[in-house]
Amino acid sequence: MRFSAIILLTALLSPVVVQAQKCKGVQFECTNVRKEEGKKKGTKGEPAWTVTGQSRYGNFAYGDTTEVSFTVFKNVNYRISLCSLDPQIQGKIMFQIVERKTQAQTEKYMVTEEVPKTDKDGNILVDQDGNPIMETRTVEKTRRVYGKKPVTRYNNAEDSNKQWVEFTTDQDRTLIIRVVLPSVGDKPKNSLSPQGFACVGLLIEQQMGPQAGGWK
Repeated sequence: MRFSAIILLTALLSPVVVQAQKCKGVQFECTNVRKEEGKKKGTKGEPAWTVTGQSRYGNFAYGDTTEVSFTVFKNVNYRISLCSLDPQIQGKIMFQIVERKTQAQTEKYMVTEEVPKTDKDGNILVDQDGNPIMETRTVEKTRRVYGKKPVTRYNNAEDSNKQWVEFTTDQDRTLIIRVVLPSVGDKPKNSLSPQGFACVGLLIEQQMGPQAGGWK
C-alpha cells in the first residue's frame, strides 16, 4: 500500500476509532438508568450483584436489530440492563430475551409409491391370476420432526418499555438478547462513517440468593 493511501485510510478511520473509544465501558452507565427508572436499592444483607464477563458495548446503526447470545445457570438471579449515552435513544431501546427451544412438530410431505388399485368402493382390483393390480400414486404423509423454535421469554415493549429486567431460571439455558434501536436518524452510508451510529451498553449481572422469578 502506498504511503499516501495509508494516510487517507487513517484519516477515514479516525472518527470510527474515536467513536469506539468513547463507547468503551458505557455498559456501566446502565446502573444510573435503573436509578432514574425508580429501581429500589437492595435490601441490606442480601447477596451482592456482580457484573459478568458477558456484558457488552458497541456502536450500532439507528434502526438496526442485533442479537447477543449469553448463558444463564440454574437458580442464579440475573439482571439485564441496556443504556446509551445518545439522548435520542436513551430510554427508547427495545429488547427481547429469546430462547430457541427444541420442539416436536408434525410435518407433511408427499411421496410417490406403488399401491394396489381400488374401485370406487375401496375394493382392491386384481388381475386374472388374482394378483393385485398396482398403480403409481402420489400420497400425502406425515412425520414427526424436531426443530428449534424461538420462544420470547421477555419483551420490554409489554413492560412499559423498561430498560432492565431481573429473572432466574429453573435450568441452565442459552438465551439471546435481541436489541432494536429506534430509527431516529439516517443510517451510515458506509462502514467508515460514524454518523448514524449510537453507542449502546449491555450490562449483565448475576446474584446468588433468593430467586427473582422463574421460567420453565
